[in-house]
Parts: sequence; C-alpha cells; structure tokens
Amino acid sequence: MIEIGILYLLPDPVASHHCLLRRKIEEQFHLGGPTEFPIPAHIAMKYHSPSNNLEQLESVIQAYCHSQVKTPWSLQGFNYFENDDQFIIYVDVIPSQETHNAHVRLLDNLRKISWMQWGPFDHANLHYHVTLASKGVTRENFQAVWSFVQHQAYSKVELFFDNLALIQIVDGKHTVYKKYRLLDC
Repeated sequence: MIEIGILYLLPDPVASHHCLLRRKIEEQFHLGGPTEFPIPAHIAMKYHSPSNNLEQLESVIQAYCHSQVKTPWSLQGFNYFENDDQFIIYVDVIPSQETHNAHVRLLDNLRKISWMQWGPFDHANLHYHVTLASKGVTRENFQAVWSFVQHQAYSKVELFFDNLALIQIVDGKHTVYKKYRLLDC
C-alpha cells in the first residue's frame, strides 16, 4: 500500500518564485521544511492517505478531468494560522465560486471510492493556501518570521485550477506520480 495525495500544482513561473521565497525564509531563520524533502509548490485538494488501488483512483481522477473545465482562482497576500503551537505561514488562495464547486465535485467523485480514507481537512470549505513556512515556526520565533515575510514581494497572481497531480509519498519524500489536465473550455 502506498501513500498518495491529490494536489493542484502551481504553474512553473509562479512555482519558481514561490520556492525561492520559501527557501529564503527557511535559510533566514534556519527552519526545517519542504527544502529538506522538496514538495512541489501546490494547493492541497485531498490530503494524503493510503491507497490500495491506484488504478481505481487514476480512473476516477481521469474521468473527472475529462469532464471538468478549468476555473479561476488567485493568489494574493500572506496570512497564517496556528496549529498545535506551531504556525503555518502561507500565501492566500481566493477561489472563484466555480472553482469551489469544481472542488466539491472532485471530492464527491472521490467519496465513491470505498477504501478512500478521509481526514479533518478533506472538504471543500477549507482555507485554500500555498504554504511558505511551517516546520520550525513556533511561538518563540513567529513574530520575527512573520515580519520578514510581510516585507517580501508577492504580487496578486490570477491562475486557473487546470490540473491535478497524484503525489506519491515515500519516507517523507513527495514525488509526482502522474499529472492530469482539466478541460480548457
């Protein structure tokens, strides 16, 4: 059995900028994080869970992508939340209603897979975000990290929810197993 996640991958120029900023923050504050085990710059659509039938999952994802047109969302501004005395600093993702509805349809399709496991964040009412820093951002260093992040350049970016990727997770390393494109229109 393998561990799999379902992500939207940021397009290359945006992903490159995001990764450079993430690395800059990690190096400035000596944080552990995604550069130890690189995770592609992404928005989580279904958090990771064990998969015992990858063919069935691929079939559901492929059918969804062949019936779903791309929809808009945007990246804008920095934000954070606290989780068990650790802080997650991220770029806010603002979905259009169409994108929110597309995510609901994706999850509805995935719920038809009887063996799929569901966690507390596997729903369409989550706060979409692209993580910049998490591991090592604690109550003691949060203010310094947050102040540093707020002084970084990150212009509003208009994007399309136009892809899904199956990510395989082995020993903490995330690799793209397969990427799917949604319909252009």
